[in-house]
Amino acid sequence: MTMAASQIPSKAVTGYNVGEIKAKGAFSSEITFAKAGLSLSDIINSQYPQSLEMMERPGMQLKYLPTRFDEVTGKLLTGGAYLFDKWEEAVDYSHWTTNEYTIDEEGTKFWSQSAFDSPVRFAWKVIGAYNFAPIEHHAIGHFKRWSYTSNNIEAYLHEVYPQIKSIAEAQGAVAVWLLHQPEDKMIAVQLAYRKPAEGVSLNDYLVQVKQKSGFDRVLATRLTALVEFDRASILLTIWLPLSLAKGGADHTVPNYPVVPAIQTGTA
Repeated sequence: MTMAASQIPSKAVTGYNVGEIKAKGAFSSEITFAKAGLSLSDIINSQYPQSLEMMERPGMQLKYLPTRFDEVTGKLLTGGAYLFDKWEEAVDYSHWTTNEYTIDEEGTKFWSQSAFDSPVRFAWKVIGAYNFAPIEHHAIGHFKRWSYTSNNIEAYLHEVYPQIKSIAEAQGAVAVWLLHQPEDKMIAVQLAYRKPAEGVSLNDYLVQVKQKSGFDRVLATRLTALVEFDRASILLTIWLPLSLAKGGADHTVPNYPVVPAIQTGTA
C-alpha cells in the first residue's frame, strides 16, 4: 500500500545572507482559484512538483508562495514572489510560464489552466532588496503595488530606496524589496515578517501587517501613485534554489505545524 509521507526538510538552509540582496529581476503573480473549498493541504501538495521544475529556471534565487482565503467567497488566494539574478531572467521566466510550460498531456499552458481565475503577473526590475533576518524567519508576506502617471521615475526610486528600507525595518519587517515595472508604470513593495507571537491568531496578525504603512507617503512625494493591489498572506512555502544548489534544503514551510507539511507520494 502506498502511503503519503510528510516532508519537512531535514537539511539546513544555506546560500542566503542577511544584508543587501544581489538581485536585479523579480516576478510576481496574483492568483485566485476558481473553485472554492480547496484546503491548504490541496495547494501545498499540488504545487510541489511544479515548484521543483520552476526552481530550475535560469537565475532564480527565491520564491515566496503566499496563501490566504477570501473572507467572503472562501476561494483560495495565492500567487508567487520571485527574485532573479537578472531582469532578463525574470522576463524569460514570464515568457516560459506563459508560452512554453505545460501542466498536462493535452499541452495546457500554466497560466491558461481552468483552476485559475484571471491570474495577473508581472516581471519587475529590482530597485533594491534587503534581508534584515535569515530566510528561516520569513513567515508572513505583504505585497502592495501602485500604478503611477509620472515619467522618468527610476532615479527617484533609487533615491528613496534607503528610506523605504528604513521604514520597513522600523515596522518589524525581516525583508523588503522595492520593484519597478516601467512598461506598465507600476511600483511594488514586497515585505516579509516573522510569525506572530504566541497567542496571536494568524488572521489578526495579517490585519496588523496590512495596516503597517508609510510607503504611500514616500512614494506620493513626487509621484501620483494609486494603489492597485494590497494583500497580506501567510507564506505557505519558500522555495530555495540557492540552498538546493549548495546541498541544503530546497524549501521551508515557515508556518508549520499550523500549515501542513508537503505530502510526498510514498513513505
